[in-house]
Formats: sequence, structure tokens, C-alpha cells
Amino acid sequence: AGATWTSPIDRRKMTFVPAGQFQMGSSAEEMGRDEDEASHQLKVDIGFWVDTAEVTNAAYRQFVLSRPEWQKGLVRSEFADSGYLKSWDGNAFPKGADNDPVTFVSWHAARAYAAWAGKRLPSEAEWEYAARGGTSTIYWWGDTFDSKHIRQRDDRSDDGEKRRSNSWGLIDVTGGVWEWTASLFQPYPFSSDGRDDPRAPGKRSLRGGASANGAQFLRLANRNSAEPNATSESVGLRCVE
Repeated sequence: AGATWTSPIDRRKMTFVPAGQFQMGSSAEEMGRDEDEASHQLKVDIGFWVDTAEVTNAAYRQFVLSRPEWQKGLVRSEFADSGYLKSWDGNAFPKGADNDPVTFVSWHAARAYAAWAGKRLPSEAEWEYAARGGTSTIYWWGDTFDSKHIRQRDDRSDDGEKRRSNSWGLIDVTGGVWEWTASLFQPYPFSSDGRDDPRAPGKRSLRGGASANGAQFLRLANRNSAEPNATSESVGLRCVE
């Protein structure tokens, strides 16, 4: 756990997550929990690599320059709504935001980026397993909310990244932006029931919560969902391989 390498296409650091077992969801006693978080044990049979941090504007720009069909104003509405890359001016992201998480990307766009980079989107189970970093607590750092572990505006320092890294070295798994997963938003227990089929219609799961969200939404078990063509200022992505 914690070994790193640099992916050759998008040139971004990835961190290794080992195989293992974990308790997915939340207990009935957890404050702020939702009914869709029923606790159940899962086994992750094969270790995998995860983007150490969320995909940035600079990385996403490489993608749209290589795949013009995903540039702002060129994407069909069934793949992304009118808010796609709303904060960008053509192929230019806001000044000084190179290393900020890219936002206003749809599930279809996130999946296309991942494929271009030789990666994929994580399943909802893979996301929570990696985010927990071997813990079983409400947050990756413990059971009490602490805002020092959440990304603050313009917090790009090395010290800030250390405060926001879980035990396996993943940065901003909660409190960065919501991250798309490969999975349909389906009831628990999580299973290999076709919910990760990219051709299946329906809302896709979002995990992680955004910096502006409160403590309830930044719990590791918290779930959200959106239509696959939807975009938002608080939604981005992280890939696995």
C-alpha cells in the first residue's frame, strides 16, 4: 500500500491499493447516515492503482486537445449537458487553476478521459475501499469531523496535501470534489450484478463530497448520484488502473 508510479499518458501520479476486505456502508448508529448505506462486508480480490489526487484542469486539457470531440461546445447533449466545462474559455481553464480539480464534467466525459489515459473509473466499492485506507471510521482520519483534512480554497501547499492525505497516501478522497464512479446508483449490498456495465441506463454513483459540503456529506459511506450527462461545479473524477 502506498507505492507510487507515474502513468505514462496523462503523466499523473498513481498510488497502489492492495487487495483486502472491508466493511462498506455505515452502521445504523452512525450520525447523519442515509438509508441507502446498509453496512456489508466486501472482499477486494485484486489490488489496483488509483490516481493519487483528483484529475486536474491541466491533465484534462491534454485530453481535450487529443480528443477534439470532447472540447467545450462540441459534445453532444446526450453525453454532457450545457454546463460542460462551464468555467473554461474554449480550451483554456481559469488562470492559475492548473492543479485544481477539473469540474463540470459528465460521467460520459469522465469515462472518456479515463479510457484515453489507459485507465477506467472505479467501481463504487473500489472507491470506498481506497478512500477508507484500511480504516472503519466515519471519516478516514477518525470519527470526529475535522476541517483541517478538507481542501480549503487555494490550498495548494505540500503541508496542505499531507493534511488531506489518507493512510494510503490518497489526497482529497473526501472534501475535494464529488467523484464519478463506474457504478449505477443501486441498492446495497454492492455486488457484481451488472451495475458497472457502461451500457446500462440510469444514474451513476458519485462519492467523496465537495469542500463546500457539511460533515454529514463528507462521511466515507455517504452516497450521491446524477444522470450520466449531468455536470456541476462540484463534480470531477479520479481514475484507477
